[in-house]
Amino acid sequence: MALATNSPRPLYYASTGVGSASHLAAELFKTKAGVDLQHIPFRGSAPMTTELLAGRVDLTFATLPSVISHIDAGALRALGVASAERAARLPHLPTLAESGVAGIEADAWFALFAPANTPAATIERLYNAVSAGLTTEPAANAIAAQGMTLALRSPAELAAWLPGEVAKWAVVIKAAGVVAE
Repeated sequence: MALATNSPRPLYYASTGVGSASHLAAELFKTKAGVDLQHIPFRGSAPMTTELLAGRVDLTFATLPSVISHIDAGALRALGVASAERAARLPHLPTLAESGVAGIEADAWFALFAPANTPAATIERLYNAVSAGLTTEPAANAIAAQGMTLALRSPAELAAWLPGEVAKWAVVIKAAGVVAE
């Protein structure tokens, strides 16, 4: 924060592309932290990470699986996590809220969707099968090793949660003037 505020030049943040999760997380951070950062979009996490490792960009918001090996090797320094809770894989790393910048929850999430007219019984069978597979010990260990946290939501919970997530990011997109390329 001090560097972003006092730097004689703008700090450059890398993203995996215009409108990507890393782009929007950084835009949310800029707004909440009140700092000016310049966006440098790349085409994916590999070139973004390469430029960060080379020191040609100053920072990024990245999913933990895409950078954990570089953090473990000491090549990248993690400053905080953009989630409500600390990452189990890096329990010493504070959340951004703990570091003084509240309101930056930009967790990566995945959901399984089906056509709107899919019968409820089919949706329930899919949910149960996916849940059973993801909660096996090998799957849970693989997910944790990558730094991810499994937080299953039932179809009803997902349906209730999703509109708020869409609305939150719509505000960020509008405020940042993000336009699809």
